[in-house]
Amino acid sequence: MINSKNVIVGFLILALMILDVGLALKVEQVEVLNIHLNERIDALEQENEELRKHVPDSINKLITAIIWIESSNNDSALNKKENAVGCIQIRQIMLHEVNRICNMTDNGLFFDLDDRWSRDKSLQMFNIWRQYHHPNDTLEKIARNWNGGPKGYANRKTNRYWKKVKKQLKKLG
Repeated sequence: MINSKNVIVGFLILALMILDVGLALKVEQVEVLNIHLNERIDALEQENEELRKHVPDSINKLITAIIWIESSNNDSALNKKENAVGCIQIRQIMLHEVNRICNMTDNGLFFDLDDRWSRDKSLQMFNIWRQYHHPNDTLEKIARNWNGGPKGYANRKTNRYWKKVKKQLKKLG
């Protein structure tokens, strides 16, 4: 005579065995997918590293060109009319924007008005601004926005500035 309790236990054991096999297959599929994803991540990181090798050169040349246009490479340059200071002629509004970015990104940095006279701190401010607002933009858009503000790239008046930057970039090679 078949005991219903034994049938139920047997059925449950069979169901658990089927589930265990199904889970083992799922775990194996996840492991294979994980391997493929890691390979893709490695390939993308390698590609990204290759791209990064080229970006600093062009950005460094852009910064050098801007320094020559803004101050003729003079860390003590002062434009009294605009209250722009230092090698890249940082105005107070840009200083506030950089400090706002620093606060939002929680990087622990803060700049004061006197920091604009320091080449190192001015370049640090420029790079904080550029990396936040223009991580993947063209040199033209970066330069025109540096000159004309957030919508500088769309302002025809910044075309002249961009022409000066391009001319200086050509001199730099």
